[in-house]
Amino acid sequence: MREAPRLASALVEALPVGDEDGALLLAVPGEPGARGARVAGSELTAIEAVWEARWSQLLDAVLGDPATTWRRAVAEARSPGPVDLVLLVDLSESMSEEIPALRASLARVVPPLLRARLDFRMGWIGYRDEVVDREDLGALSGALLQSFERWRCEGGGDVPEGVDEALFEALRVGGFEWRTGAEHRLLVLGDAPPPYERIADLVELGRAAHSAPERFTIDTVGLIREPERPEVPGFRSLAEMAGGEARFLPSGAIEDSILWELLLGASGPRWEDRPRP
Repeated sequence: MREAPRLASALVEALPVGDEDGALLLAVPGEPGARGARVAGSELTAIEAVWEARWSQLLDAVLGDPATTWRRAVAEARSPGPVDLVLLVDLSESMSEEIPALRASLARVVPPLLRARLDFRMGWIGYRDEVVDREDLGALSGALLQSFERWRCEGGGDVPEGVDEALFEALRVGGFEWRTGAEHRLLVLGDAPPPYERIADLVELGRAAHSAPERFTIDTVGLIREPERPEVPGFRSLAEMAGGEARFLPSGAIEDSILWELLLGASGPRWEDRPRP
């Protein structure tokens, strides 16, 4: 703590603190030059409390703490404001290999996002021919990670799946509590389109959602089983009409770094550069 007065002075210059906070910070208990037990009528305990509250900010500003530097980079790259994201996940039997891997990858990717202290809420919808389960939007947390354990792949069997049913569930009035002023995002992940006669309706629903005052953005990830069929029908059009991006990946190719980019954005810090716990 011998450097405390110098660091405190630097903090007053580096951070947007008020004069009162600055005075308290410069009155560091137990250091030469401390101003005594009272500053502008504040008790020494108040001085200590402010010092403790500002200490991590002080280190960030003066010493450039890597974890917090990274945390700021994440927040600035991701969004200038809050984000609400709903995953639409195909839980049909054909996804039986991908879903356990996706669940494990989320368990690795969500904690660093949590440590980044983003204003980021996530929910999900599981679908087969129709919606089979859902988790409301909520903060990144252990409870969210536990909810992924409900993902069970079964049923389906026919090629079309209920992507359109899931999208309607996500967008219907009262379906999810989307926050006013937040960025509204949906991420569709599956290996099959809706019934072909409903693809046009799916795309139109996406266009309308992106044009609405709430302005939803929809990204899609199509998993490719057969090289001769390089895309999931309807996924590219849906993303393009809803202001998002379509990606098509070989089966088993959703790695942590890819999932990280899908959640955070390509402009964000790299998965490889994240600080370890």
